[in-house]
Amino acid sequence: YKSEQLNYVPEVVSAGRRINDGFARWLAKDSVFRLFKEHKGLKKYTAFVCGVTFKANCSDLRNSKSIDIINKLKEYGIEVYWHDPLVNQNANKTLNDIPRLHDLKKNLILKPQLVFICVGHDEYKEFNENEYDTFFKDCSFVYDVPNILERKGDNIIKL
Repeated sequence: YKSEQLNYVPEVVSAGRRINDGFARWLAKDSVFRLFKEHKGLKKYTAFVCGVTFKANCSDLRNSKSIDIINKLKEYGIEVYWHDPLVNQNANKTLNDIPRLHDLKKNLILKPQLVFICVGHDEYKEFNENEYDTFFKDCSFVYDVPNILERKGDNIIKL
């Protein structure tokens, strides 16, 4: 803001901003491309977006890039659900018309092909081995954006 007032264009800062602003679009596009490539002909694709707040262990939704990922996946025709343990449980059950999963571990019957862990909340770090295997083994791709998952696997994409 101040640099614009002084008619100075901070090119490095502006380039960083463009990259950050485009990351959610790139991530959604990359995931959908991988998904379509692996599951040609599947009629319905499901994704869970875990962690929609602005940062880990915070309940603030303002400036959240997770919402951009949700919107892009929806544009691609993916059935999207979201989960965040820190967003008020009494708040709306939808976010931009996307349904909320109140208990992530009890919604495994939906069998998502894609899982995005967008924010490193403590709850996501504390999956025990059994929950970890149950939750992630059937997913085609798990995008670990904050790089919090200790286990490695063929389906886990660390960024």
